[in-house]
Amino acid sequence: MKQIDKHRFSNMAETYDKLCQYLVPGYDLIQNEVFNIVAFDKEDKLTFVDLGAGSGIFIEKILNRYPNACAYWVDFSEDFLAVAKKRLASFGNNI
Repeated sequence: MKQIDKHRFSNMAETYDKLCQYLVPGYDLIQNEVFNIVAFDKEDKLTFVDLGAGSGIFIEKILNRYPNACAYWVDFSEDFLAVAKKRLASFGNNI
């Protein structure tokens, strides 16, 4: 089994938020559609896991929409985790 070079994503982690809009057609549309498919009340206490969380964009959207939610996030790239950690710092114990 080939080992994944975690460091090849280091440059991409910082610019991913801008790149994803061009690389994935309908990126925001797809993520926002999740809220139409899986609707919860704003006050619900949710727990969710984002596997391959990348820079934390989707988690940020969920926590902004559901302030009582608790998120667990996983990504194999330390560089992406560092970007996500900065982005999600304001959510405190909800992460």
